[in-house]
Amino acid sequence: MTFLMLGKVEVRDTGGTTVSIPRLKHRQLLATLLLRANTPVSNHQLMEALWNDNPPPSAERNLKTYVHTLRKLLCPDDRRSAPMETQADGYLIAPDPEDLDLLTFRDRVRRGRRASWDGDLGTAHHHFEQALDLWRGEALLDARGSAARGGVMIP
Repeated sequence: MTFLMLGKVEVRDTGGTTVSIPRLKHRQLLATLLLRANTPVSNHQLMEALWNDNPPPSAERNLKTYVHTLRKLLCPDDRRSAPMETQADGYLIAPDPEDLDLLTFRDRVRRGRRASWDGDLGTAHHHFEQALDLWRGEALLDARGSAARGGVMIP
């Protein structure tokens, strides 16, 4: 499964087919988890991101429903195989670095900087160009709201 967030939030299954995530809250939940990929995100952090520090009384129940639905959208045949793990007090999404454009971008920028510091400007240019090619528009374009308010941080 491939996750794209350097433009509209997009998910592609292993066959390259785009997985539809039609509701904003589901895209915001996914974006929040992807911005913190490979790091557990607490229920409290997710609720802050989804409801701008003003969660409704039903926020915990809603969050569980959003997670359940997102898992079902990502893996309709077996939601347990979705790349999201339940943690003690939250959730974790752990894509391989090459399966999340943000992680790939950060890696290529890191490699470009290293090559630049080493004086290998041709290689640096190549890595920076590859990093820039990953951008498909404004990051998290269709997941606007509190989940994306921090933006994408470049290492």
